[in-house]
Amino acid sequence: MENLPMSLTISRVCSSNREEDIIRVSIRDETSSTNFTEIQLSLADFALCVTGLSCMKGEGSVRNLDRVGKRMEMEHISFEIPDCLYEERKEVAKKHGDKYLVDKGLSRSGWIVSDSFNSQNSFYNKDDKHYARATIRRWV
Repeated sequence: MENLPMSLTISRVCSSNREEDIIRVSIRDETSSTNFTEIQLSLADFALCVTGLSCMKGEGSVRNLDRVGKRMEMEHISFEIPDCLYEERKEVAKKHGDKYLVDKGLSRSGWIVSDSFNSQNSFYNKDDKHYARATIRRWV
């Protein structure tokens, strides 16, 4: 068995219905910077669990297990995108970011483009052309 650096987060899921207080417990692999599992419990069941009653049941999920224990590499790229409507920019940028990785041969080595283009600096114009900035990541 391999020991990995992990972190645990316990948070309260906000709801307008105060009778349905939910606690979310998630585990993050610090090496890969990946939250890979979480469970949601009622506040009552969570209280029983932390006071010693084990094996409380809840709704859970597991994701990104292929990244656990791997080191995340990250780089920043800029690439040209075609002129498009403002509300289409994110979708167009994601498609052209993926094409950029293929054209540069980076997709074969596991790089993926972040689909978050929410920063004010995500898009810019230069010499009458439109560009997007993105973060690319891979786990090795």
